[in-house]
Amino acid sequence: MNHLPKSITSALVLITQFGILTTLSAENSETTDLLDESLSHWEAFIGTPHKTVKGLPEGTELSEDGMKGKPLGLNNDPNKVFSTYQEQGTTVLKVSGEIYGGLTTKKEFSNYHYETEFKWGDQKFEPRLDKKRDSGILYHCHGEHGKFWNVWKASLEYQVQEGDMGDYFGLSGVDVKARVMKADGKGAVHDPEQPWQNDPGYIGARPEVEEPHGQWNKLEVYVIGDSAIHVVNGQMVLSIADARTKNGEPLTAGEIQLQSEAAECYYRNMKVTPITAFPKDLAAKAGLAVSGGIDTRPETTKDSNEKVTPLSGELNLLDPELSRWEVFMGVAHTSVSGLSEGTPQSEDVTKGTPMGLNNDPKNVFSTKTENGETILHITGEIYGALSTKESFSNYYLEMDFKWGDRKWIPRLNAKRDSGILYHCHGEHGAFWNVWKSCIEYQVQETDLGDLHELAGPNCKSRFRTLEPKKHIFDSQAPSPWTEWDGHLSASHEPDRPHGEWNHLEAYILGDTAIHLANGVVVLAIVDAVDQNGKALTSGQIQLQSEAAECFYKNIRISPIKAYPADIAAKAGLTVAGKALP
Repeated sequence: MNHLPKSITSALVLITQFGILTTLSAENSETTDLLDESLSHWEAFIGTPHKTVKGLPEGTELSEDGMKGKPLGLNNDPNKVFSTYQEQGTTVLKVSGEIYGGLTTKKEFSNYHYETEFKWGDQKFEPRLDKKRDSGILYHCHGEHGKFWNVWKASLEYQVQEGDMGDYFGLSGVDVKARVMKADGKGAVHDPEQPWQNDPGYIGARPEVEEPHGQWNKLEVYVIGDSAIHVVNGQMVLSIADARTKNGEPLTAGEIQLQSEAAECYYRNMKVTPITAFPKDLAAKAGLAVSGGIDTRPETTKDSNEKVTPLSGELNLLDPELSRWEVFMGVAHTSVSGLSEGTPQSEDVTKGTPMGLNNDPKNVFSTKTENGETILHITGEIYGALSTKESFSNYYLEMDFKWGDRKWIPRLNAKRDSGILYHCHGEHGAFWNVWKSCIEYQVQETDLGDLHELAGPNCKSRFRTLEPKKHIFDSQAPSPWTEWDGHLSASHEPDRPHGEWNHLEAYILGDTAIHLANGVVVLAIVDAVDQNGKALTSGQIQLQSEAAECFYKNIRISPIKAYPADIAAKAGLTVAGKALP
């Protein structure tokens, strides 16, 4: 993504504790490709070789651990730890990993978007033969070479390590603030629900979305002032703010350094682009202001996602008492009988006074047990919503569903209709005086898995347009992922005959989602935002009562960190939820 403004009309000279940075102006505000065959943007600093390294000049000092002893130093790389080659017209940087080293940009940068593609090679070296493969992208590098382990500069590290892609580590005394929680086996991990804390030390990224060994990963860092956002394969995994040097001075600029750390690896398509603000959606997820720094606005002015309940494993959402749910009933139609005297009723059930929260005198939502299974019965007689009491994000939702026989006014002559609403947020009754603002997995006769946006949200998909306001999902459509006007239909109609159970599934990852019906991928969306344009990544789940009798069972929810590869491919997404071109 290029979030660079179209023009910068006046020169901007950035002065930091390190001196004067390169002037940014209209002439040099475009994206810089950092990789060429001669590595002209870089200089190499090589540390002390481990005693197992061969082929070095006579008299080279060796080390037991690679951290102590005399470094080989600046631009002295006899074993070609850093080299390039061409692959289908693209310059690829090979980092052999044989000796600890740092490839450092000759220029400093501030306020930028750094992006690259990365993959692991096969070779590993002492002193890390029995450890995870390791590298790193160091930014805001400052001071002398060799400050850390006789190799790297004082800096902020975007960790590049097997299973730990995008983690944070501060080198040589730097300090930051972050939002973290303690997790078994990893110390502090990124948690956007936690308050900002001083000096949390090593921070594990969440979610973990690294591609399998040997496959390319897309790694990105957005930097504004003393704040930064780490992105892995399109997913925001960590954010930091208030970066400081060892002496407590604001850390807002520096060189970029790539680590050689005993593991073979490769980089390509490495670019840096000046930016003046964080992308709005990323800033919202990161808890940062778009202009950098911690977002200190009141919670009521931030994104509409509710506090999220963490999932540690599969959770059965359906029990006989509906203990995880609450009911909100809409306006009863004038044809409904048996209500208490004075209950408001209307010819148009989208208008009038709703019956409200946990007021279901007709038992529109009830349960029964058959063969040891809890079954949810929705009569459909009154429009209503069964809402989870908790909000969820990054999950797999599945359930079984079938139609009953009864239909009600005002939809006696229309298709049977219900719906699974996700990312529900805000007040009850935002849509038709019944349902919350949300995204809908349509449950309608012959339309399983269609999508509606209720009360304000927007998202993007890939589709073919059949007629005005009528579109059908197609992951292979020639048009790009974009917003649409009107109704988005599922790509298939895999409904089972009336009265038979259907298996409905939704994978929800960040602001993206994939709908499945009876094992078939039927629709996918990306870039979901709420009515205020803020990233929509979590919310409650609602089941609709909409004038048709129906039944649900086996409603289960499980945490996910990435999409299954086969499902993602059919949906036109990466496993991290990034739209494929």
